[in-house]
Amino acid sequence: MTFIPNPGPFAAADLPIHDGRTYHLGLAPDELAQHVIICGDPGRVERIAELRFNSDTIRANLSRRGLRTITGTDVRYGIEVTVTTTGMGTPSLETTVGEICIARDIDFVTRTRHPVFRPLNIIRLGTSGLIRKETPVGTLVIGNYAIGLDNTGLWYDADEGSILRSIASSIDEKFSSAAKAKGETDPRIRSYVAAATPAVVDALVTAAANLRIDAKLGVMVAHPTFFASQGRNVLRTPVTVPDVDLLFEHFPAIYRTPVECFEMQSSAFYRIFGPAGEGHRVATICVGVSNRRTKEFEFSYGNGVDWAVEVVMSALSRLQSP
Repeated sequence: MTFIPNPGPFAAADLPIHDGRTYHLGLAPDELAQHVIICGDPGRVERIAELRFNSDTIRANLSRRGLRTITGTDVRYGIEVTVTTTGMGTPSLETTVGEICIARDIDFVTRTRHPVFRPLNIIRLGTSGLIRKETPVGTLVIGNYAIGLDNTGLWYDADEGSILRSIASSIDEKFSSAAKAKGETDPRIRSYVAAATPAVVDALVTAAANLRIDAKLGVMVAHPTFFASQGRNVLRTPVTVPDVDLLFEHFPAIYRTPVECFEMQSSAFYRIFGPAGEGHRVATICVGVSNRRTKEFEFSYGNGVDWAVEVVMSALSRLQSP
């Protein structure tokens, strides 16, 4: 799909900029690196900075609305990286990653789009729930595709192609049938399937292999909530579609890649900011902190995050700047 982005100028009501900084992150364009790591947890941003940045290389250390952004240079690979918080879920991601892209793409003085597009390398480092019995807790999952059960990505007219649209339609039918079989109201879910950037996925897979860190390539399912949409029937109000994890455990592979885990952001991340959308180079790597089949949940997953950070930094060092 070919589209012409709005060149601007953008009104203050559409693009609030205060003292040369974005409204939510408080980020100035010159504080943004070419390589970006996004994390849901603000504490993870601080952990990565403590582990990987020399204090004298940090040139942005921002805290606004509970969102943390730190830009520094990795001690091992010598690349400058911005690490920032996205918060939980796709709505928060649309806002925070949107501001990262705006800081890259918009002239804050003229409020117009730069004439030349300069793609960022953006990798999401998150946590996930595994849905296959044979995949042990602690496994790193690299997502080449993401199935979106949220509505956030659907507010953007990104065309992922007829094959992925067909897969999404089959998912919608499965949800409708599952609800009706239980005598529940049809949830009328409209899903979508989005792709990561192949070069970024390949860089993550290669980095993990070279570092001898176990990682699996898998399709991720991004949910709008932590409880009901992931099949956790623990609140008093009954869920519309029970056992959601079972629906996806046996879902056909997408281009020979099975569905491996549940998480809450990669669908909109890929659709809005990836190859079919903004055109930035994007992918996700998640630590599997639970397994729905074995009923495990691991709270002490810090080592897994550290391994994932090593993989991400190595992958980013392999991705050339445009």
